[in-house]
Amino acid sequence: MRTALVILLALAVATTCACRRPIELPAELEGTWTTRHETYADRAFTLTPGQIAFDLGEHGVARHAIDAVYRETTNEGEDLITIVYLGEEGGALRFSLIYDEAKGPALVPKNQPGIRWTRERS
Repeated sequence: MRTALVILLALAVATTCACRRPIELPAELEGTWTTRHETYADRAFTLTPGQIAFDLGEHGVARHAIDAVYRETTNEGEDLITIVYLGEEGGALRFSLIYDEAKGPALVPKNQPGIRWTRERS
């Protein structure tokens, strides 16, 4: 009985971990993203493999190492990208974005659904 319980718990943990494995930054997300939204019109962020850089306008650029990238489909069928990066003090921070390929493509922060970021053309 005890062995069966240990096996069941191990399977549950393995299944949970298997659902959310980090991936490489998708190529379609690489580049500099800007918005026309008036609050962030002088801002941008740039995604490259291993780094996210936030252009803070007159306050300069904040560069952070990317620790992990996750991609999953939400219950609404949206493509959710979560970028885990290291903050200035070394703690992990999350930047969750909905990737909307049909309209742009565009990135929409999960916590700011009214703001669309589009990739600059190179």
